[in-house]
Amino acid sequence: MGRIILSIPGPWAQMPDIKSPLSVEFLPPDPDIVREFEQLSRSAESFTPEELKAIRKHQSLLRARLDFEGSGDFAYAKQAAQYCRAICKAGAYGIFVETALKVIPPEPFGELNCDDLVSLFHLFVEFYGDRKSIQSEGMQSFGLPDVVVPFTRETRSFAQGAAFALAARMVCDRMQPREGQRFRASESAHAYALHKEPAAEIEDDEEADFVNEAGRWRMDFADEL
Repeated sequence: MGRIILSIPGPWAQMPDIKSPLSVEFLPPDPDIVREFEQLSRSAESFTPEELKAIRKHQSLLRARLDFEGSGDFAYAKQAAQYCRAICKAGAYGIFVETALKVIPPEPFGELNCDDLVSLFHLFVEFYGDRKSIQSEGMQSFGLPDVVVPFTRETRSFAQGAAFALAARMVCDRMQPREGQRFRASESAHAYALHKEPAAEIEDDEEADFVNEAGRWRMDFADEL
């Protein structure tokens, strides 16, 4: 199953009249959403101080979601992108793509091409790392597995490029990886072996919406250094 979940603060006193296949709730202001925008926008400095001030004073919150069956179907991401574009035109202060853990200011949606897979990929997918791996978040927006690349001190510098390349090719080039396949981001890049891992076990019902049921592709470094 694929899933897209959005939280959208804005100035509305009532539900904006926008037709969409997404299921949309009209909710009161939420201080937790303000904290999410502040924290997630900090490293990228994606919001201006004025935009963050508006979010802190938002009068209402829209929570929109779309659940679907099937893998590699991009029609749903397109529908969600069209809703984002329309709601930003209607005054939204920003979009929190919860299924990718990313926040986006309204300005880019004015020029968004909802038919362009590259634009949809950048809208609904993000990459995060810790001391052991780089992984994608949000591939469930296309009903596709996420990508994780474990690394060592020696292979750390290659990991993010490899993760981005595989995820982007799965979306933008409609690539369908195979178990045991060797993958290179380019002819000169290092090789990785691909292995499919199942979805994580769900321990908390509140977290179930954010578990990618398609699992993930693990990329193991397969070159000699």
